[in-house]
Amino acid sequence: MLPRQTIYLSTHLKSNKEVTCRRTQCPSLDGCHMILYENIQDNRKCCEMCKGCTYQNKEYASGDQWSSPDDPCVQLSCRAGVITKAKTKCYSNCKNPIQVPGKCCPICQGCENSGRTYQNGEEYSLSTDACTKCTCQSGTIVCDRETCPPITCSYNMTVKSEDSCCRVCPQRDVCIYEGTTYQDSEVWQPNLCTRCSCDDGTTRCRVQQCKVSSWCPAGYVLKYIDGECCPRCVEASGICTVFGDPHYRTFDGRIYNFQGACKYLLAEDEVSKKFSVTVRNDARSSPWFTWTRMLTIFIGKTKIGLHQKLTVKVNRKRIKLPYKSKNPTFSVHREGNSVIFKAEFGLQVVWDGDSYVELTVSSQYKRRMAGLCGNYNGFGSDDLQGRDHKLYTDSEEFGNTWRVGSKAACVLSHNESEHSSLCDGDKRRRKRAIAACSFLLGSVFSKCRRRVDVRTYYSSCISDMCDCPRNKMCACESFKAYAQACSRENVSIRWEKHILCPSQCPRGAIYRRCTRRCSKTCDEPKKTGYCRDKCQPACICPGKRVLHNGKCIAPHTCPGAPSPSL
Repeated sequence: MLPRQTIYLSTHLKSNKEVTCRRTQCPSLDGCHMILYENIQDNRKCCEMCKGCTYQNKEYASGDQWSSPDDPCVQLSCRAGVITKAKTKCYSNCKNPIQVPGKCCPICQGCENSGRTYQNGEEYSLSTDACTKCTCQSGTIVCDRETCPPITCSYNMTVKSEDSCCRVCPQRDVCIYEGTTYQDSEVWQPNLCTRCSCDDGTTRCRVQQCKVSSWCPAGYVLKYIDGECCPRCVEASGICTVFGDPHYRTFDGRIYNFQGACKYLLAEDEVSKKFSVTVRNDARSSPWFTWTRMLTIFIGKTKIGLHQKLTVKVNRKRIKLPYKSKNPTFSVHREGNSVIFKAEFGLQVVWDGDSYVELTVSSQYKRRMAGLCGNYNGFGSDDLQGRDHKLYTDSEEFGNTWRVGSKAACVLSHNESEHSSLCDGDKRRRKRAIAACSFLLGSVFSKCRRRVDVRTYYSSCISDMCDCPRNKMCACESFKAYAQACSRENVSIRWEKHILCPSQCPRGAIYRRCTRRCSKTCDEPKKTGYCRDKCQPACICPGKRVLHNGKCIAPHTCPGAPSPSL
């Protein structure tokens, strides 16, 4: 609502008898609760007046405001004869404010730069660098510079950013690679060996070339590492082999014979006790020579038994293969004529179901192992360290320190001096042993013999063949063990295609070291007689079973065969 105003007209008669009028506008009286009475009674006064104030003998009209002459922080105002007093409270945002005479509040010191004065708290940009922002703080100029991202183009190509002081490269085209869109300058890897980048719509890729080299120093193997393109030499896993009657090749490559006929600790993680492997030995053809009969793997409270004929038990219960366990995590499966146990913590055991054992531990267990397989410290000279931490020179004494369980588990009790080979006094048996083991000295292993001494394996082979039953081929474990030693020296030998061993026989077949017979087949189920001119090693299907697709099967299961009558 507009304030109420009173307008008066006044007249004036000039000498020329003309009358002039002047209008007077009275002040608003809205909000005034005290109008002077004498002004109303006095006809000579044009406007009504609101009562004023007197302060220190000085008159003030209603609505006037003024500062106290005694204190500049005191503000006074007059309204309808009433004086209102207000005092200003000061707050300074600097440490040492300056008091200015006649001013209520002290002021903070300003700053000067390039001939210009800035008030405290005032912000400004440098004229020479738009990216630098400065602030006056109690007489000190504090500057911060905006950090600009690196430019990927020539400076002459840059443009001023709309929302920043920085110069940027102009918008460039994206790249599309195998259906995926990549921004300019973005880098990606389609695979481990390829690195690509986007260059203004053009995809540029660089392929890493690996060195063509398969040689690694002793104790190392060439291996592909997760996340890396090229293979590199890494420390080899420790492999302990048990073969024959029995012979042991430790993690560090020492070979020794031990004819113990009890239960022994083959290998154990001596530090964390994460796992242990035991073997049980017994005699076969003579009371002096033993063979590995079974082995047991312990992981915590779980017991995995690898028995004869590839039978596997977990906690004394027979299982079907393949088998997987989640707690603890391990798997057992059949591969060819062997059973393979694998645990995720770096343990693998290969068992051929007869007497051959190959135990592999990852390099993380180096200098942590104990047992018949040695301490895995890189030195074969101290591998015959017994459970009592003494270093033995006699393998029999060393092996007996690792016996576990009572002597009641031992199947033999004999004096070491009574040991004798079945070849002693039996020329035919010895001739058969030499003929079989000479395979190690032939052309098949010629490349390996330059790297790995064959003499120990040859003598082990002779020993095994002398104690071998007539219809078995006990030399094969020495062949397999020597081939594994060759492989560790990066010499691959495909010896299996040159000689027939029991492990190569089809499932269900029986190995015959010397026979002229052949297995019946689905095509010739009634075939009889001899098919060879001379005695040769062969795999024969037993009984009435026939050979089909590498397996011995019942005749009625052959393709197209009539169903058996009920």
